[in-house]
Amino acid sequence: MIWVNILFITLVSFLLLSDLIFVKAINSSNIITVVTAFAGALSGAWGAYKLQINKENKKEEKQKINSLNKALFILLRQINAMTMFKIDLEKVQEEDPIVRAFQIKAWKPNPYNDLKFNFEELSFILDTEDLNLLHELFIVQESFEQAIETINQRSIYFINKVTPEMELKDIDNKKLTIDELKTEMDNNKIDGLVYATDNMYEHVYGTYQQLEDVELKLFNFAKSQYPKQKFIRVEKN
Repeated sequence: MIWVNILFITLVSFLLLSDLIFVKAINSSNIITVVTAFAGALSGAWGAYKLQINKENKKEEKQKINSLNKALFILLRQINAMTMFKIDLEKVQEEDPIVRAFQIKAWKPNPYNDLKFNFEELSFILDTEDLNLLHELFIVQESFEQAIETINQRSIYFINKVTPEMELKDIDNKKLTIDELKTEMDNNKIDGLVYATDNMYEHVYGTYQQLEDVELKLFNFAKSQYPKQKFIRVEKN
């Protein structure tokens, strides 16, 4: 729009100058007047154009800062979720995989559908030297979703497959050895629960570490791009 205005002003000034020539009314005073008016109009239009560009740049910068803070907030919420699971897993000290599998009860399934990055908003990272950071965010998003999926699937398996048999045989109220447990329970269900539990441990611990690493990288990236801006960060003890 600004360039249209500049073109219009230029055209009007040219027509004014042409009109003065054709009516033979031109003289040195007319030339100075026209040139001065033309220069003033052109300068004004250029100033307005630069002001508009400056406003757009500030708006774009603000959007980028907001996008980085939103991504950091999502990362911190993902870290918090993994931390809660990790704390509960660390409460179980048993090393035997079967005993451990039965000591960890089912958690209520939660898809955490709102904890997703907006990669379209973060695409500007591709124009920086840290372009691989966007790929790392994509990887850690997949890792978080997979960790939640393993937790939920293990909980569903425990509730639907293991719990009914334990209640039927009153196993939860008996102090059974591993051999006795294998005798009382369907071994396929025991193996399935052990596999699901081990898989859950692996994903929770692995994802937690990935999230912490990427959160630090994204925070450092944000500060390097906008040193004077404040970004979300949780201080580690």
